[in-house]
Amino acid sequence: MMVLTLVGTVATVVSVLIAMGVGPFDFSDKGTAVSRASYLQDINRTCAESYDNIADKLNDVDVAASTETTDVAALQQRFRALDLSLGALMDKLDGLPRPGRVDADVTAWWDLYKRQAGYVATMTEQFNNGDAEGASTTVEENTELTRANGPLDLAAKAIGVKCP
Repeated sequence: MMVLTLVGTVATVVSVLIAMGVGPFDFSDKGTAVSRASYLQDINRTCAESYDNIADKLNDVDVAASTETTDVAALQQRFRALDLSLGALMDKLDGLPRPGRVDADVTAWWDLYKRQAGYVATMTEQFNNGDAEGASTTVEENTELTRANGPLDLAAKAIGVKCP
C-alpha cells in the first residue's frame, strides 16, 4: 500500500513538472536557443558568406565618391546596392537562433552593428533625396563608429566577431 502511495505521489509530481515545463520535463518548443559560442560561430559564418559582396559594394561607393567629377546617379546607385546587401545580411543575422540569454558584450556589438546599418540606410535615403550635406554628416558619423579601434571594431573584437 505504501509503494502505491509513493508511486502515485511521484506520478503526480512528475505530471505537475511536465505541466509547468520545469527542468528535464520541459517539452515546449524552445529548441531554438543555442550556446553563446555556437551563436558567435553562426554570426561569423553568416558574415563570411557576405563579406566579399559587401566589401565590393563599399569599394564601389569609395570609387564613385572619389572621382573628380562625381556622378551623383552612380553614387546613389552604389549606395542603394550597399544598403540592399547590408540589409540582407542584417535579416540573416537577425534570424539566427540566439542563446537563451544574450550577454552584454554581444548585445553591445549587435546594437552598434544595427546603428551602422542604419547609417547606411540614412545615407542612401539622403543621397536619393539630393541631400548631399546631410549624407556627408552621416558619412562622418558612420566613419567615427566604424573606424579602426572605434566603438564597433572594439565591440567586435571583444566577442571575436568579424563582420563587414
